[in-house]
Amino acid sequence: MTTGGVKKFNELFLYPKGRKTFMQKTLDTLLDRSEGKKFANSSSARISVRQPRALEQSSDQDWMSVWPAAQSFRSSVVPLPIRMGYLTNKEAKVKLSRAAYANLELMKVPNFLHLTPHHIQKHCNAIKIKILY
Repeated sequence: MTTGGVKKFNELFLYPKGRKTFMQKTLDTLLDRSEGKKFANSSSARISVRQPRALEQSSDQDWMSVWPAAQSFRSSVVPLPIRMGYLTNKEAKVKLSRAAYANLELMKVPNFLHLTPHHIQKHCNAIKIKILY
């Protein structure tokens, strides 16, 4: 295109405007020039693990959103104090309860945690509405 004898310069974009390559992003992160997420400075903060959800959950939350269908038992999700068996501490002669974490016996048992009365009622109401329409 020419306007008054001067050709208009058309820019050629290989990447969308403002997009950075992987190397540019890496350099920005290493040199602390990035606007994105920052990495923790201490090694303990980088390797810290979040607490199990069972400890953070409230007792009155919507259980159907936590355990929507039949699945194997996961102690990090279930906020119930489920235990199986005991460990004996020989030094203190005190029985310590065995945690539900990585307990194969709880994982093998088929569970029905998704079949709460409220959950069943909600599904029945949804089926009734579907039949009516």
